[in-house]
Amino acid sequence: MPHLSFSLRWCVVLLALVVLCLCSFSADVAAAISARYPAEDTLLKCGHDHVAAEQEKEPLTYVSLRKVDTHSAQAAAPVASAALPQPPVRDAVPLTHRIVDVQDAAAPAAWAPIRIAVFTPDLEDDSRYCTAVGQLRPDYYGNTVECTSTADILTQAKKDVLIHSLLPQAVQAHASRLMVHPVAKGTAIVVNAMGGRYCGSFTVPAAHKTAGVADADFVVYVAAGPTSTAQSVIAWALTCQWFAGEVRHPAVGIIYFNPRHLPETMDETAEELALHGGNAYGASDSLRRAAIHEMLHALGFTFTVFRERGVYATVPSLRGKTNVPVLNGTAVRAAAKAHYGLSDGNLFYGLELEDEGASGTALSHWKRRSSKDELMAAVLNLARYSRLSLAAMEDLGFYKAVYENAEALPYGYGAGIDMFSKACLTAGATNVPSVFCDVKNSFVQVCAADRLRVGRCSVTYYSSPLPSYAQYFTDKPTFGGALRYMDYCPVIQGLSNAMCHTGSLSVIPGSVISASSRCFDATNLVLKATYVSANAICARVHCDNTTRTYEVLVNGAASWLDCGTGGDGYVVSPSASSAGVYASGGAIACPRYEDVCYANPGAFGPKPVVTTTTTTTTTSKPNGASRVVLCLWSMASVLLTVLASTAGL
Repeated sequence: MPHLSFSLRWCVVLLALVVLCLCSFSADVAAAISARYPAEDTLLKCGHDHVAAEQEKEPLTYVSLRKVDTHSAQAAAPVASAALPQPPVRDAVPLTHRIVDVQDAAAPAAWAPIRIAVFTPDLEDDSRYCTAVGQLRPDYYGNTVECTSTADILTQAKKDVLIHSLLPQAVQAHASRLMVHPVAKGTAIVVNAMGGRYCGSFTVPAAHKTAGVADADFVVYVAAGPTSTAQSVIAWALTCQWFAGEVRHPAVGIIYFNPRHLPETMDETAEELALHGGNAYGASDSLRRAAIHEMLHALGFTFTVFRERGVYATVPSLRGKTNVPVLNGTAVRAAAKAHYGLSDGNLFYGLELEDEGASGTALSHWKRRSSKDELMAAVLNLARYSRLSLAAMEDLGFYKAVYENAEALPYGYGAGIDMFSKACLTAGATNVPSVFCDVKNSFVQVCAADRLRVGRCSVTYYSSPLPSYAQYFTDKPTFGGALRYMDYCPVIQGLSNAMCHTGSLSVIPGSVISASSRCFDATNLVLKATYVSANAICARVHCDNTTRTYEVLVNGAASWLDCGTGGDGYVVSPSASSAGVYASGGAIACPRYEDVCYANPGAFGPKPVVTTTTTTTTTSKPNGASRVVLCLWSMASVLLTVLASTAGL
């Protein structure tokens, strides 16, 4: 009996440990399911579609073309670009409108980089923007609203950044990637009366209505005032006037910026932009890309132009949805096939446009499900100016894309036709593991697609059943991905405290936190100090732009690890250079060169010399899986003790 009583006591202890393990595991899964990510409605987004739908109700207006009066025309300095090869001229669609004051040449001029002239009279008149709380100012929606917060104030610093940095950078981004048949030399664009509540709200200098704007192929006016719409709208843009001819195409546009989101300083240098595509960690990077995004809307990336040019279509049925909008032009289809790794035999209807969300997001943006990190997605994230958007512009017929200057897009690369033809998950299991995640590993930390941070699979419960096409989990109609614009498909969402340049080692143990670090997915990588298994770590990167190869430096390393060009299953072993931190047998996968080196200026220049093998360690809280292992180890120890005591050992 004494042995039985003693054993019962140990059984109670064992049972308690089992409960603790299960609670630990369940709590971690619950934390993953309910993890707090930014609410989708608060993410910075474009407001183009809302204003475009209203502007479409207004009569079309056209510019005039006049011979330049050298004494009165306002010249716009052209963007200097190297000469580029001349592509073939596309077929034209005839239109009845034709309002020009000079005769067109018998043949169009050779293709040349687009010249965009930007004017800011509404930023130079302090009655047109907020300078103090309580003022009444135009919102450029045709209304006058109150400046309710100091965030509404367009400070001199914000104005300087917008005028002298963001807008010139946006102009250069398009001039280096889009070519047009330029307006004839010695000809000015005359801006006629612009109507409507939006276009009519912007100031057009009197000289532009008479003498015109010379040395330009497109004219854009910019303003920034208080908004009467959602504060998450970062900016919006419209085409206001057109060139009338055999092919009607954009001539004059407007861009509005919400002052609340404008930075007061630029943290991307001219050298970083010119040599490396900017700095993805820079706070001003998102606003620069927002300016590029909006300018492309004004240049014609919009539903009305897609429809008129015959590149817009709807798919009657796709993945359980009806009337799915796509762009199916020749160039877009070719670019999509190259990016997503589609074969000629795949049934591909075209690249999807956004069809979710309130007005302001649908039909004039790429679908986030398939292109969430592209420049023309409605919610601005990585916002890469990729071949996809360039192809969409080329399909319009009045632009020629310079594809060699396209930015690489990590998201969806090589995902295959299943990304478009199948639901993202079936019975809770992912059909496209490289893009969509599933809940069975929702507590596991892995790399976000942008490789700027570590994240988790974002899933949540909703208050009502999801649409039938989005019910990816058996018998769980209210459970799905946390992002509606993704068709509720679960994806890895970055954690706010797991950025590779500012994150905490307690959250991403085994990492190197630095300005040039990027995220690397790991396999069987165990940290010796805690026996925690790391499924992703941040590591420092050094890139060589000549060979387009790179190396990585892991925590505690004595030397750099060579990743070559990356991709194609290339892996390296962290323990080879840091045996004191990592157990042998683990590996990290090397992504493509473009995915970790582009927009990473700190990764270039002389390679830092590794002078020590020591590293600062941080006591880290084991992740869910590790806590379960530790619990099981404790249980085994208790069980052995029980058996030993029962046996009288």
